[in-house]
Amino acid sequence: MKFGSNPKRIEPSYADQLLVSVSGVPLKAKCNSAALVELDTNAGAAISKLRKIHPPAHVVIVSPRHDAFEELADSSELYPEFDRAFEL
Repeated sequence: MKFGSNPKRIEPSYADQLLVSVSGVPLKAKCNSAALVELDTNAGAAISKLRKIHPPAHVVIVSPRHDAFEELADSSELYPEFDRAFEL
């Protein structure tokens, strides 16, 4: 998968709402941290790859066929970049 932008930090509660909106099922567990990143990879190919590797996190691919897609596309510039630096 290729990212088309740097990850942006979004509120975990908003990410939970997106997950429910896209999957159509209630959550079993809420997330603690969430990020939004644009993919340069076709949504179907990305979903197929994720199914094979079973990542240890909620990963939601919101494609243009989802109602939330346009909202995310319009507001993505408002979110701060995700700080990937870890201080020990």
